[in-house]
Amino acid sequence: MDLKNNSSIKKDTVTLTAVSIFLQAMSLLLNIFITKKLGSQAMGIASLIYSFYAFIITLSNGNVFTATSRFVSEEIGKKSGNPNKIALYSLRFGLGLSFTFAISIFAFASKIGAKYLDGEPSAAAIRLMAISLPIATAGSCLKGFFHAKRMVKKPCISDLMEFSAKALVIFLCAEFLIPNHKTDILNAIAASIVIGEIISCSYLCISFLIYIKSSPCQNRASIASFPKYLKAILPIVLNAYIFVVLSSTNEAIVPLALKNYNGSAETALAEYGILEGIIFPVIFFPSVLLQSLSCILVPEIARHNSAHNRDKIQSLAKNALQKSFSWAILVAFALFACGERIGNLACDDPLAGNTLKIMCLVIPFIYMEMIFESILKGIGMQNFSTVNSAVEYIIRITAVAVFVPIFGFNGIIISYFASNIICNLVRIIAVTKATGLKFDFCGFILIPVLCGAASWQFSNLAIYFLSLQNDFFYTAIYILLLSILFISMQTFIEKFAPVKFKA
Repeated sequence: MDLKNNSSIKKDTVTLTAVSIFLQAMSLLLNIFITKKLGSQAMGIASLIYSFYAFIITLSNGNVFTATSRFVSEEIGKKSGNPNKIALYSLRFGLGLSFTFAISIFAFASKIGAKYLDGEPSAAAIRLMAISLPIATAGSCLKGFFHAKRMVKKPCISDLMEFSAKALVIFLCAEFLIPNHKTDILNAIAASIVIGEIISCSYLCISFLIYIKSSPCQNRASIASFPKYLKAILPIVLNAYIFVVLSSTNEAIVPLALKNYNGSAETALAEYGILEGIIFPVIFFPSVLLQSLSCILVPEIARHNSAHNRDKIQSLAKNALQKSFSWAILVAFALFACGERIGNLACDDPLAGNTLKIMCLVIPFIYMEMIFESILKGIGMQNFSTVNSAVEYIIRITAVAVFVPIFGFNGIIISYFASNIICNLVRIIAVTKATGLKFDFCGFILIPVLCGAASWQFSNLAIYFLSLQNDFFYTAIYILLLSILFISMQTFIEKFAPVKFKA
């Protein structure tokens, strides 16, 4: 293995992880602030508007981040290519598409608001979000470029600037304007999005101009023309569109199904707000390590795939899968042991804590999807990824439609179990077959599960003697003990076991 290259991957992953942990922690605290300051119903409305924005931003940029990251990386792997030219192709495509959607959404804001959000009053918020679409698209493209060039500090800084601006606007509005009815949650979020995107994109544009001026490239790009680039990007755009349509359908049907079960829009919005604002952020907070790794893996695997270096791809995939399975299983044990207490700390409703404890069983499947998808996209299996993601959402939507009317909120939990388990088993088969990597059940699953179970029992014993009552200190000390024991046991086994599990 190229030790220098491996060190670079670790360094970039650590950088992205540190920033992501901070951003997700601050985002969760912001959600808790909104919930406690304005109520869980307001958090439900905020979740809906964020889901709506995610829908229109994906439509308007066609997942240009992934496309730029992958194509620029492939260009770098070909040594004689022109990555700067590919980035300009991406910018041209993204801006053309986003301006088209921005103009359309701005023109039909009243009709969109009346049909999908809070009626005519939401039109102003929709117009503000429409203005941000080309800005956000340009930012996504440049982030993809810097990821491919292994200059991850640039996207990290832009993300920090963007979140800081958004959080400040929302905090000021929630603290001073919304309680006095001078604005509402929709307009506050829309304004925060526009301001955050402008600040972030401005920084990225300046950084990009400085880079191409200092590192000009006169080589001929492997994608010879813009029409050929459009042909190459089509599967990625199709995947993004299928994903966002099905994802948005799922997110739209959840509050409707809850409303039908509860018979109350307020209760449905409150439960939806707890799901999107508390439960999911807590579940996905520890996954920032894998999110960062997946961002690095796509361009890294694409670079070696273009050079037909199958051994390197296998090595990368094995290392990523081994570490990722271990991390996912550790988090699952932590949520099983402390899920109820974490829910109590974040929210007064016991629904949050109970759901976190139950969802721990599906955590490995939810987390591993990020790594499987990054490997599949890196080796160019975009079409398979599209079909599998479509099936996953069809299963989830069907389960919500069938089980929520019967079991209420528990029907949502059933939908996540069914869709994640089925489709990620398929992804495991696809990844091992495509890379030629043998699935190491003992190294990937059995050893981490045994270490997790042993660490869980020892942690229970230690906490019992400490007799901690405070939820915060109980959770913090328990997770710290669990993590230390888990990592120590795995390290010992990898070092002294007859069979080595390192790639």
